[in-house]
Amino acid sequence: MSVKGQVLIRQEGKCGCGCGQKLQHWKDTQFDHNPALALRPWSDKEEDTIPPANDPEYIMALRKECHARKTYGAGRAMRRGSDIHEFHRGRRLREAHQEHQLKMLKKTGLVGSSGDLTDEFEIEVPKKERKKWRWPKRPFPTSRAARLRREERGNR
Repeated sequence: MSVKGQVLIRQEGKCGCGCGQKLQHWKDTQFDHNPALALRPWSDKEEDTIPPANDPEYIMALRKECHARKTYGAGRAMRRGSDIHEFHRGRRLREAHQEHQLKMLKKTGLVGSSGDLTDEFEIEVPKKERKKWRWPKRPFPTSRAARLRREERGNR
């Protein structure tokens, strides 16, 4: 039996988020990994995530609306507890931890001021890449008198 079939049988045809609504049509049903694949640790030995990516016990069948709420959070912005928010939060915490480790190694003299490590220790140092952001280009609001002068010049 397919993984999706096993999930639907386990959930008795109801949405897995807890709302209790019946899953109506297969086009409106989406399957979600819980926890999200991006949040799972990787096993080099098994060459898969822990727990395995296609384990039916860690997959839920959800209605489209419930799946969007779980992935993106309620409302328009990412909310705490949504899959995407937790992924980005984890990445920020890992980067901050690595920066802190590097600072501590520099204080102990195990790392040079340029950030080069001695041969005894190896640690990955993240490189921060910030997206360049520019102010949006918008014309300044003009007064009514300035608009009238501009229109007069155009009529000549």
